[in-house]
Amino acid sequence: LNLGYDPNARGSYELSGTGRLAVTLTEYVGVSGTGVFTQTGGIHTVGRDLILGSEPGACGRYELSGDGRLTVSGSEFVGGCGTGVVQQTGGVHTVQCALILGDDSGSSGTYELSGDGRLTVNDCVYVGFSGTGLFAQTGGTHTVKYALILGDDSGSSGTYELSGDGRLTVGDSVIVVSGLFAQTGGVHTVIGNLDLRGSWDAPGT
Repeated sequence: LNLGYDPNARGSYELSGTGRLAVTLTEYVGVSGTGVFTQTGGIHTVGRDLILGSEPGACGRYELSGDGRLTVSGSEFVGGCGTGVVQQTGGVHTVQCALILGDDSGSSGTYELSGDGRLTVNDCVYVGFSGTGLFAQTGGTHTVKYALILGDDSGSSGTYELSGDGRLTVGDSVIVVSGLFAQTGGVHTVIGNLDLRGSWDAPGT
């Protein structure tokens, strides 16, 4: 499934109600152009990877709300080589492998979690892998089964902002390599280790 395949192209998909969409291979939202996927209900399953903003200059956006359910069987790239944004205000989102914000050098990935949205990642979450990543959580529940890593590669940068009534649970380690974890509210639980090579700012709860 390709949305916004060519440069200057724009592709949109809207899923609601009791609709069901199953993509057996990889799904691209913004290949070389702009892609927008809006899900307010229904069930959406991706058999392999979900990539938002695949090529340089591309832009991919995913909006998840209501009682929508999104399951990615592989990894999810928010900003492959371009720009990716996920805005989740509700629904249930499950990523079986890794969630990567800002995968390649020069890319940018942003994830906004609020309301009663639930996000579960069964592997690692990279906020800035080789590019720039931002995870802004003002509400909802975010569960990372393994490690949360900010700014993984040289030249990358990752920022995690936790505020409001957001709840974040990390099952193994939080590693701030190059970036900032800023907590002004919410509840953060780390089952394993906290490794601060970057910056940590927690004036709140």
